[in-house]
Amino acid sequence: MCPEPLVSVIIPTYNCSALLPDAIQSALAQTYSRLEVVVVDDGSTDNTQQVVASFGDSVRYVHRPNGGTAAARNTGIRNSRGELFALLDQDDRWLPQKLEHQVPLFDCAGLVGLVAGGGRVVSLATSRVTSEFEPSETIDVHELLAWCGIACASAVFSRDAIECVGLFDETLAGTDDWDMWIRIASAYKVVGCRHRDVEIREHGSNQGRKLDRMYAMAERVIRKHLLLHEDCQECVRSSYYASARLRLDYYVKSSHQARELWQAGRRVASIGAKAKAVWRYPRAIGQVPSRISSIMRGVK
Repeated sequence: MCPEPLVSVIIPTYNCSALLPDAIQSALAQTYSRLEVVVVDDGSTDNTQQVVASFGDSVRYVHRPNGGTAAARNTGIRNSRGELFALLDQDDRWLPQKLEHQVPLFDCAGLVGLVAGGGRVVSLATSRVTSEFEPSETIDVHELLAWCGIACASAVFSRDAIECVGLFDETLAGTDDWDMWIRIASAYKVVGCRHRDVEIREHGSNQGRKLDRMYAMAERVIRKHLLLHEDCQECVRSSYYASARLRLDYYVKSSHQARELWQAGRRVASIGAKAKAVWRYPRAIGQVPSRISSIMRGVK
């Protein structure tokens, strides 16, 4: 893999021709020159093919019947030549030095299977940065069992790792990346790159807004890796933490959606969303009296 491996940049896309050019351009603008860009059209019905064609021979276009993001990623891997793979979602962007910062962290011995990077989350509507993230210098498999701390667009991983652990699980919609990072971390070193070179753009069509599906798929990942190491208490603790955090995360996001629905005048839907939030995270009921007390103290 030394000294300069070829990086295959895989961009799965489905009916996102308005945002796709920014993603492609950010890949082509990388200061790391040994790369190929492969766009996998997952059965789009818009003008995605024409958008990709406008970039000429600098981008390879692969079309497949609609099968979901994981299937599109696997198609991209099968149609790529790189020793390393980098995933870029159709609605995200990279800063120019992203690959230049991450590729050198792979070792010639092949012990490192995955390098995670940092980045920021940006509201597409307001262009405001809503949060920032960066990984630890080393990431243990138990950290990944406890929660998916690696953004898909920030990850670079090796062909050797894929050949060892297998392709993305196509039965997991929206959590196939978490499952993959756990599998790679169980067999290889995972290291972090502290540069914030990824821009994740938030908008109304983000996959993560499908809360019930994401919750069910995350539960499947937790169950799948519950006994990753036999008689390992750290695995048990990590899985317990993941389940607790999943419920809290659902509560926070569903409560936010409930507020949006209420403000939009959709009262019944808002109450339903809030009820489901509390059902997933019943501890919230016990927190209500303290919150009311806090509000009353503020009024006084």
